[in-house]
Amino acid sequence: MECIKQDPVSLNRILWLDALKCFAMFLVIWGHVIQYGVTDYLENDIHIGIYSFHMPLFMMISGFFAGNIAKYSFGKFLKKKFIQLIFPCIIYGFLCSYIYIYIYIYGGSLLGKYFYCLWFLKSIFLCFVFYYPYAKYKNVYVLFFTIVLSLFVVYYKFNEMYICFLFGTFLREFERLVYRKIRLVSFLSATVFLFLFCFWNNEYLKIYYEHLGPFVLFDTSSSLTHYFSVLFYKIIIGLCGSVFLFCLFKMRSSLFQSSKLGRYISYMGKNTLYIYVFQYFFLETVLGVFLDLDNLDKYFTDLVLTPILSLIILVFMNYLYVKIGKSFAMTFVFGR
Repeated sequence: MECIKQDPVSLNRILWLDALKCFAMFLVIWGHVIQYGVTDYLENDIHIGIYSFHMPLFMMISGFFAGNIAKYSFGKFLKKKFIQLIFPCIIYGFLCSYIYIYIYIYGGSLLGKYFYCLWFLKSIFLCFVFYYPYAKYKNVYVLFFTIVLSLFVVYYKFNEMYICFLFGTFLREFERLVYRKIRLVSFLSATVFLFLFCFWNNEYLKIYYEHLGPFVLFDTSSSLTHYFSVLFYKIIIGLCGSVFLFCLFKMRSSLFQSSKLGRYISYMGKNTLYIYVFQYFFLETVLGVFLDLDNLDKYFTDLVLTPILSLIILVFMNYLYVKIGKSFAMTFVFGR
């Protein structure tokens, strides 16, 4: 494996958090490989486990690094985040939606598919926009208003993601306290996660896939009591799993400084935004159409084939970005 030389910028990065981002991206790809390769993926135990916390983990990490947005004016902040998060959705969204509907002849609404694609980037963008007033002015009433409003915005999973994003910002604020009690925090978070996972209902995953479309408000088909009980259950279990991994990677932070493999993992973690976009095109739009793992042994598929395939895709997507990421086309797509 090629040794990754650290430049002055990378030396200022938190390597174990980059490694955690890389692991979170691996989980995203693993979940997608199962989703597109296995017909009954909603009943797949690995898929269920991954989807109970992997996106809250990503959003928590995003919130952890969100504090510096207060130094920008609103116009400059909005332009920066739009170029970073929404512009790739516009370019890749049209390309992927067109391929999926017209080339593969899957049919459906081009607009619907367009709104669905790269939903996580859109959700992060909304989180930054909602959080900016509080970050800038530290007004708790503004914070409370944005929290209440977010609870009723179900699409792009914003009702879950914003709380996880905010949790990441507060985690950064109280990180020293967490580090002092890190073993206790990791034990408690793991215990609560395992306890809550015993009550997991596969209907929660079906709700997940129904709420990835355009920006709309609360789904009135369910009662408020049921809606909020499921919502807070999913937020808590997602955050508990995320906090446990946060603590675990922090406690093993030396591994990502002392070894070539650890530094390579951290190196890939810096590129998760681009890996996410690339895997959406190559895995979810192209490869996913042809992936069929139904006829293979279930345990071999879940525990051997899909994680290995996911790791290969992760490394290849990172390699692809490194090789072509600085080309004019990629610079244009990612607004850099």
